[in-house]
Amino acid sequence: MSNYGIKLNLTKIKGHFFKNIQGKNETKRCICFPLDSLGFYEGEKTVYLDLVAFEYREPKYADTHMLKISIAKELFDSLTEEEKNSQPIVGGLKAIVAAAKGHIEITGATSTAEEGEDLPF
Repeated sequence: MSNYGIKLNLTKIKGHFFKNIQGKNETKRCICFPLDSLGFYEGEKTVYLDLVAFEYREPKYADTHMLKISIAKELFDSLTEEEKNSQPIVGGLKAIVAAAKGHIEITGATSTAEEGEDLPF
């Protein structure tokens, strides 16, 4: 079994926009998505982005898979061939190489909550 690093290009999701949101002490630049955008599913308590991974025949830029937004079969079947082929690649998967003694080296990871964060949500 392999472990994978995932990179998403959120600007490939249709309907996205950037907005500055003022908190109590500072303004944060945010990316926003309409919930009716293709690929989003709103559950009872959360929102999911439904993606599919397709394996490359030959890895590209060290990525072994491409990520695309999952489209319901009924909708996919109704698309023209041009529309099917124009669906954007929103990211890629790359195998994570295990370091010595079973540790996994993760680079570029960032925390989701920073100390002093004050956004109103």
